[in-house]
Amino acid sequence: MGIVKYKYALNGNGEKVAISEVTPEIRKGTKFKCVSCGNELSACLGTTNQHHFRHKTQVDCNLETYLHKMGKYVFIKTYEDCLAQRKPFSITINRRISCIKDTNCPIKPLYGNSRGSCWDCKSETFDLTKYYDLIYEEQQLALLSQMSY
Repeated sequence: MGIVKYKYALNGNGEKVAISEVTPEIRKGTKFKCVSCGNELSACLGTTNQHHFRHKTQVDCNLETYLHKMGKYVFIKTYEDCLAQRKPFSITINRRISCIKDTNCPIKPLYGNSRGSCWDCKSETFDLTKYYDLIYEEQQLALLSQMSY
């Protein structure tokens, strides 16, 4: 069996649906669209291949865009679940830390960067839910101007 490219689609309400959730009954009453290009998809529920969605007609759909949009969906869904369950959503980043003795450091001329300043990196972990209580997918600028805050 090959790799399934399209495991998710949008239903008639614009909600993401996994192929594993689609039954023959659901398939009959639902039109599915591609997450990436918006073209119509068929839910393939046969017995030979893994269940999957496929485009009804031959289209030039970008798999990378599909994966990017699915990645954003998973990120947003996970973050919303953390907010609802009051669980942390932690990220770890490397921050550049300047030497506290920067102005009179005897090592600075030997190991400093091109500006002559000593620095190092320090990993820090932050719980994003302590700073942001709302998340939504990025929008085009024209759409943002129509939103009310």
